[in-house]
Amino acid sequence: MGPIRVAIIDDYDVVVRGLATMLRLYSHRVSVQALSTSGDVSEPVDIALYDSFANRPPIGRRSTRC
Repeated sequence: MGPIRVAIIDDYDVVVRGLATMLRLYSHRVSVQALSTSGDVSEPVDIALYDSFANRPPIGRRSTRC
C-alpha cells in the first residue's frame, strides 16, 4: 500500500503551502497531490483537507467588495 493521496484546499495560499511543507516530513505516509486556493482539484485523492470556514460568498449572492 502506498502513501495516502491528499489535496489541501484553503482560500489562503500561506495555509496551503504551510500544510504541504509540514506534511513533507511524512512523505513515506502522505503524498500531497493537489494544492488549491480556488477549491478546484482535478486529480483523484484519498483525502481532501478543506477549510469549511473559508471566506466564500454564499451561493447565489454576489460579492459586495469594491
